[in-house]
Amino acid sequence: MPPLALALSAEPTAQPAEVQALLGQTDWADGRSLDGIERLLAAGPYVTARAHGQLIGFARALSDGRYRALIEDVIVDAEWRGRGAGEALVHLLLDTHLSNVAQVHLGCEEANVAFYERFGFERTTGPRMMLIR
Repeated sequence: MPPLALALSAEPTAQPAEVQALLGQTDWADGRSLDGIERLLAAGPYVTARAHGQLIGFARALSDGRYRALIEDVIVDAEWRGRGAGEALVHLLLDTHLSNVAQVHLGCEEANVAFYERFGFERTTGPRMMLIR
């Protein structure tokens, strides 16, 4: 397989419909409305990866810009997975929008733990709580 030629961006250029198409490939974010995606894009920050002009990767964070951040919605198009796009997105998010944040948190499936450990993330212990509405 040839190397992946990506156009990475930390600028807010994604369109809601193209992000919705990516998220629709998952079981954890399928069904999100265009209105909801417009709101999360407006809230930022996020990073994107494009190949041949097509959005093939997306990752976002919720952050106060200094003390805490939460990485959310890291997704790469199914046809492009395993070629470095996810790693490039997380590096870009950490190195730009989250470079001055003291603690960066995320939740992931067990299968993705090793991927995030490559960036220095460590498992934590203690209670983790969530309210789902």
